[in-house]
Amino acid sequence: MRRLAFLGLIGCAPNSGPEPSEQWVHAPMYDAAAPAEGVDLTADKATTTRGEPLTLSVRVGAAGVDSVHFAVSEERCRDCLCPAGLFGECMNIGLPGLSYLGSAPIVDSYATVVYTPGLLAPDELTFQAYGLTTYSTALPSNPLTIRNVDSCTGTGAVARSHEMLVGPDSHDVAVGDFDGDGWTDIAGISHRDDLVMVSLGRGDGTFDPGLAYATGAGPYGIVSADFDGDGIDDLATANLDGDSISVLRSRADGTFDPAATHDMGGFGHDIASADVDGNGWADLVATTYGSGQLSVFLNAGDGSFPHRLAVDGPLSENLSLADFDGDGHVDVAFCEPYLDRLKIRRGSGDGAFSETVLSRDVEDCHGIDTGDIDADGDIDLVFTERFGRRVGVLLNDDAPGFGPIRWVDSEWDLRGVTLTDMDGDAVLDMVVAQFGFGGGHALVYPGRGDGSFREAVHNHTSLGTASTAAADFDGDLLMDLATADYWDGAVGVFLGVCD
Repeated sequence: MRRLAFLGLIGCAPNSGPEPSEQWVHAPMYDAAAPAEGVDLTADKATTTRGEPLTLSVRVGAAGVDSVHFAVSEERCRDCLCPAGLFGECMNIGLPGLSYLGSAPIVDSYATVVYTPGLLAPDELTFQAYGLTTYSTALPSNPLTIRNVDSCTGTGAVARSHEMLVGPDSHDVAVGDFDGDGWTDIAGISHRDDLVMVSLGRGDGTFDPGLAYATGAGPYGIVSADFDGDGIDDLATANLDGDSISVLRSRADGTFDPAATHDMGGFGHDIASADVDGNGWADLVATTYGSGQLSVFLNAGDGSFPHRLAVDGPLSENLSLADFDGDGHVDVAFCEPYLDRLKIRRGSGDGAFSETVLSRDVEDCHGIDTGDIDADGDIDLVFTERFGRRVGVLLNDDAPGFGPIRWVDSEWDLRGVTLTDMDGDAVLDMVVAQFGFGGGHALVYPGRGDGSFREAVHNHTSLGTASTAAADFDGDLLMDLATADYWDGAVGVFLGVCD
């Protein structure tokens, strides 16, 4: 973690700007009952990165203020690259821990400055503004702290933040933006209570208390996607006990309509979403455990799913959707654990998956995910062997089909697997959920970018971790994790740890 006491300034020219919008970060600088007793400091974003302009704006609330001066929480101000003559020489203004940045004129009760952190900017920047009156009286604002998230890189380690109770037998978890505010929210399911619990993110790694919504009987898998094209993510569950799927469409305020439930002709197990018929709308594909079918639900173009296609053949549990052969059509990969097989079926572009293009013998295949782990432009595949103490990697090479299975040694009782960049190096890493009767873990295997992985980072979670989902919950540009904890009946929130 960077701990430097100085920073660089680039292009910090004062200018008159627009009145801050409601989305701006706000640091009130005077008593609301006496708004004329100071100035009001705002910024146009909650976080910044080096080289990214940050706009600071001051609303002047006191009569007789002639100018506004800005300061930053740095004991030294080296590398100041502001154009000569704008702010003059960098200097300490005699206030503890603050260095002078410069002044800006007041235009229509506002003074605005654009500031860009340099390469040596620390992890947090605290700003303060001072309104100077004719009699040289300084009216200070409250301090405003902005995080410099660019200075944070990870190792794959995460730290437990908190736990959100969902209900007994929580098998799966999904993330998405369910209220359209730009922050990631979390949805967990309770198999025994027939519900999904949705908690809205605040953008700082914390979440509002959850709201529960009824689903079909025994939800086992969950997925988020925008089904109705309104720009806000919706939810769907595969229901094991109800032989059905449930679709919950979001409203703009973060709440959901009552679930629309559709029969699927078998025990619902896992569910995924993609545009499988090429009409631009997110469809649903679910595994029907024990029935020998895949159920494909085609989106009518309004978030409803009146059409179901039954794909005969597979005795499947978990699945993943991707275009493996580059023909523009979505294909499906799935595990058949009781037949000890892993298969891929080619999509025809109309919602059907008829031709099996890959079949490998795999003992008790369980979790599965897809992504380009060797950076060659093709979609690869990873899967877990539940009791085999290993994870399989299938690289999609230039020749037809996939190469041999590459094995990564792991632990006992492996469940879901997620491909994401946990350490911020722009290479996909592998997160494996270890159910673990001796203690659950989220095992993070950092990727090398060539299809291989380094040794796992063992992140202790809860007994019975069944699956994980990754997203940036706190706005630091480092991936965090949500875990579905079966025995606790909860979703665990784990924030990425800076190196």
